[in-house]
Amino acid sequence: DTNNTNTNANINSNSNKNLEFEEKFKKALERCIKEFSRESIDIDPQTKYDKKRRTNTIRNIFGIKKPIDNETDVNPEKEEPILRRGTKPVFPKFYDPHIWRNYNRVEDEKKNTWTRKITRSYLIEMGIIARDSPENLPELLWEDVEDLPSKILSNNDQDTSINPTNESNENTTVPLLLEVSGFHYELGSKKYGPQLINFSNYNNCFVQESEKEIAFYETYFYQKTEHWNFIGSISEREKIVISIEYIKDKGESARVLIRTRKGDDRILIPAFSKSSEAIKFIKNSYPDYAQVKFSKISDSDIQTNLLEIEKKLIMKTYKFGILYCKENQTDGNEMFQNVEASADFEEFLEFIGKKISLKGWTNFKGGLDVKGDTTGQFSYFAEYRDLPIMFHVSTMLPFADQDPQQLERKRHLGNDIVLIIFKEGDQLYSPTTVPSQFNHIFCVIQKDKSSITNTRYRVGFATKAGVRPFYPLLPYGGIIEKNEEGRHFLLTKLINAERMALYAPNFSKPMTLVRENYLLSIVKNFGKQKEDQPKSSRG
Repeated sequence: DTNNTNTNANINSNSNKNLEFEEKFKKALERCIKEFSRESIDIDPQTKYDKKRRTNTIRNIFGIKKPIDNETDVNPEKEEPILRRGTKPVFPKFYDPHIWRNYNRVEDEKKNTWTRKITRSYLIEMGIIARDSPENLPELLWEDVEDLPSKILSNNDQDTSINPTNESNENTTVPLLLEVSGFHYELGSKKYGPQLINFSNYNNCFVQESEKEIAFYETYFYQKTEHWNFIGSISEREKIVISIEYIKDKGESARVLIRTRKGDDRILIPAFSKSSEAIKFIKNSYPDYAQVKFSKISDSDIQTNLLEIEKKLIMKTYKFGILYCKENQTDGNEMFQNVEASADFEEFLEFIGKKISLKGWTNFKGGLDVKGDTTGQFSYFAEYRDLPIMFHVSTMLPFADQDPQQLERKRHLGNDIVLIIFKEGDQLYSPTTVPSQFNHIFCVIQKDKSSITNTRYRVGFATKAGVRPFYPLLPYGGIIEKNEEGRHFLLTKLINAERMALYAPNFSKPMTLVRENYLLSIVKNFGKQKEDQPKSSRG
């Protein structure tokens, strides 16, 4: 009887616990549904920013603490590593509780204590993020920022407050572009709320993914510090090369550079005295690499190879096309036949760059002839944030009398990712005017004739499908002033436009193939795959 009583008591106790858990789970589930039903949260499983937001919401609902000691001076709201598309956080999987448990297990087994407090300033110091990388950057989606020309025209017709005369009206957005299916548009018709960064102050502009300008391997690994290089095979053609910094002091952080055909991951891990421990930690942190057999390469020649590959993949030069469109011109061939530039067009060119003589030019030439004047005598050039920019100006390239299509001019402007169209007149520009596989960004600029005192420009953007939206967002009305801040804004916008265009299939697929071939050559040149068992005493 006593045994039966104890058994019944245990059953009742377990039953109560189950009921209690079910009750808590139901309440938590209700809160999840309520939280995710809000219109202010857009759940998109393909967007890292939304995945992070959703994970944080679930963590808060279930009371799961973040893997950061609350007693440290790290403020999670400000110091948490930034997530953005195409990149991973500093600790790529540590916010996953399962992986965090793996880390704790490694820490206990190897008795390695990682005491370094990870703050934003430390991440900048270690080269993981760039100094001018923004904090708490919201993820941009086209559905949030897109303006359709047809809607703008409709709204303008319905707005009785719009002055029908040509006087200044900053609340009126001029579309500038013809609406064509398959293109995204940003025309400055939306007033963004506090959830997005306010870019009406042009000083808040920043270049996106500026951390990619850092030659990470050259700066922190190559002939700078002792490190280990590993190669591995994910599949027959997909290879992986990992460089791990060797740090003697336990409790410190070690830099890691992970190269795959999709891109580079620059992360920090705890310092390990043996390479086998470091690579095991990485495999635990990246489940996709758990089954990969890594081979440590001791041949120093691999360092030179990795350095050369990095130099080839870092993009720090830009060339933008500028096409002059006169009043009433809608045909691309007509625009390419323009020889004389108007005073307004000349004024714009002086605003965006500096006129240079091509013969003997020693800086970035952008595909122009700097010896024999075969591509014209002059061009316009700018250097912004140490990034050289060459402009291909249609009226400054050689004109061929016998060629109605002006193929020589099209050869340069048609191969630029970003095409600026300086438009005069009220006609709308169609992004299909210049057929090109390369042109993905169409920036239409027109002098604002309603401005009496200061010169201002109306700006609109159209992009092909696959291009990601880019900062800084156009100010309301799509108007920028002709001053240093306006120039700062426009050049930043154009650079970011090209960087986000590289995610379009026309560029991302070839780049993936290029990276894949580079990594294949590394694996081919430095031996067959082996078990990741180090030979040296250190690891």
